[in-house]
Amino acid sequence: MVGPGDIFNLVPIFDGQPNHTNARAMSPVECLLLPRQDLLALIKAHPDLALAALSDMASNLRELTTLVEDLAFRSVRARLARHLLAEAGEGAADLTHQELAERAGTVREMAGRALRRMAEEGLVELARGRVMVLDAAGLQRVMEE
Repeated sequence: MVGPGDIFNLVPIFDGQPNHTNARAMSPVECLLLPRQDLLALIKAHPDLALAALSDMASNLRELTTLVEDLAFRSVRARLARHLLAEAGEGAADLTHQELAERAGTVREMAGRALRRMAEEGLVELARGRVMVLDAAGLQRVMEE
């Protein structure tokens, strides 16, 4: 997820290769697009921009490492619980089953089954386009399964 003021995928700027990622807007978006050569010239003139870019890339690498770890070692339920806690805490996550499935690296049907089970256990309440967290401690335990 990219928020206001965030940079989307700096890798092609530095390696000159095609962009291997894509994005989908979930709300109206205003973007600033800079040609590669212009951004590199800015970085040469302002080295602090390079440090900011490296910091952003390091953060993205950490997120990717967590994703790989999640996909390899955690169940769909545990991944969903982590995303629900990150998004909602003790409140509501305004996400559809499809959006949660995408974030957890699974398909909507698997996410739906896992969410229904969580609802049956009293951990969450399901509504259209929204999941209410009822038991954050219980979701934390699911994450550790």
